[in-house]
Amino acid sequence: MRYFTALILIILAVSAVQAQDNKACIFEIKILNNSDFTLSPGGYLLHKEGYSLFEIGQKATSAVKSLCEEGHTQDFLYYLRNDKDLPGTAFFFPGGVAARGEAVARFKTTPEFPLLSFLHKISFSDDTCVGINGLSLFDNSGKPVEVSVTLKAYDIGTRENIHKRPPKHPLLDALRPAYWKVKDTRPQQPIKLSTLFPDPEIASVTVTPLCR
Repeated sequence: MRYFTALILIILAVSAVQAQDNKACIFEIKILNNSDFTLSPGGYLLHKEGYSLFEIGQKATSAVKSLCEEGHTQDFLYYLRNDKDLPGTAFFFPGGVAARGEAVARFKTTPEFPLLSFLHKISFSDDTCVGINGLSLFDNSGKPVEVSVTLKAYDIGTRENIHKRPPKHPLLDALRPAYWKVKDTRPQQPIKLSTLFPDPEIASVTVTPLCR
């Protein structure tokens, strides 16, 4: 009797996993970069309700700091994947997005992890990222939906961007027209909207389900 009970439980568990997998959908994400700066490879997270990758007014986590200060996607993944309380799965957007360009990638998720959050570091900035927190990919019935939104730039981490100054050496001037003067601030500052990149349409993202 116990054998048949255990067998029934196993069958039900397998059926539940298969049913969940049948609800999986592949999405295509397209990022349009409207700025004159390259967006470094991004850190992405598919997660449940109740979790925030970042919030204005709050201090950045180690994962977010590693991405937006240093551009380290692998460190971003390491911190998230070693978070036992993380209700989701992390991955990265390879290759980045060229200035005034666009890039496309694909990923798969289910209604169990219906929200997408991500950040891309703005190249040559100290700790500025563009991104979004908690973009919903499914409607209330679990049906995948297409979403298109503009992205904002955020000042994240311990460093504060001051202003641009031209390099003093002609060779540096030829290689990089301008660089960011860095000022370290202690203690760590909370996340805020960037004043250096205030353009409300600095970048945009469209996520399209390839299954209906």
